[in-house]
Amino acid sequence: SDRRKNGQLEERKRGQRLFGALLGTLSQSSSSTAQKRRTDIERKQAAKLKAQSDEQDEQKKQRLEKIMAARRKEQKKYDKQSVRCKLYMLRERFG
Repeated sequence: SDRRKNGQLEERKRGQRLFGALLGTLSQSSSSTAQKRRTDIERKQAAKLKAQSDEQDEQKKQRLEKIMAARRKEQKKYDKQSVRCKLYMLRERFG
């Protein structure tokens, strides 16, 4: 009777050890799955940040191009006025 109880107790302990090992293995694979998920999320966030950065760079480039076009237009206007002024001064001087 004692021998049978002792055997059942050992069998139960063995089952608990196997069950614990099984749970440990399962938790490792789920942490691996969690790690993959985390890596995937981080990759997606990095791609999103890069896309936003690229879009901001493009907007900045367009703004600068617009400013430069306005400056070129103003420079042409200034050059024309400068030539007119010089001609006027020459006419006044040599008349």
